[in-house]
Amino acid sequence: MNYALTELDRESRMGGLGTENSDREVRTISIADFTHRFEEIADQLWSAATDIGFFQVVDHGIDMAEVNQAFTMAEAFFALPAEVKQQYPLKKGTNAGWEYKSQVRPSVGTADEKESYQYTRPRMSELWPSEEEITGFRSTIEAFERKCWSIAMDLLSCFAVRLGVDRDFFTRAHDPESPNYQSTLRLLHYYPFPEDMLGVDGVWRAGAHTDFDALTLLFQRAGQGGLQVLPGAEAQGQAWTPVEPADD
Repeated sequence: MNYALTELDRESRMGGLGTENSDREVRTISIADFTHRFEEIADQLWSAATDIGFFQVVDHGIDMAEVNQAFTMAEAFFALPAEVKQQYPLKKGTNAGWEYKSQVRPSVGTADEKESYQYTRPRMSELWPSEEEITGFRSTIEAFERKCWSIAMDLLSCFAVRLGVDRDFFTRAHDPESPNYQSTLRLLHYYPFPEDMLGVDGVWRAGAHTDFDALTLLFQRAGQGGLQVLPGAEAQGQAWTPVEPADD
């Protein structure tokens, strides 16, 4: 199958099962004192992004209590009965609402074993659970997305300078007040695999894929591993590097 998007064509050539390569360095980059350390941070981000294509950010300024509250809200939403979640369905092409096992990866041709709830600011009409269903859900998710936006704009300003455009280039392109704003906060729930599903051909929590938008910020919890990364320049080799998750 040929896809209209180049990145999806790339995904389709990734295939399924690969091997592991634990020798690559997954760098941890502190963005503390961002204004005064801008050039240093920009150099570190650019180096990591053009090498393995992935990095872990610490000292990002979001309090752990806020991160934990966002996870708590995600857990509360996914614990709702299916008939309640179905009231807030994801509409194709909107990145807004709830979906269940609907994302099919070109790399493996099967749906991810997960459900998600996606928040894209201008597209949320009638897609919020009520206060009776989850108290504080909307206010928590909106506030958390805004904090993520702020970090993302700081990081993207570093890339802007290294790419030779002005520092606010990406900030102007990601205007939360614009009706065309497309940044998305995704709450994800991957399902546990019983023993009899492990190693079954064609069954993946998440098939190999590229994150082909400007930037992905991923929040993980210690002890909940599974993420593996592969530099695009080495994609044909299919040797994946595990990323150790950390709460901070």
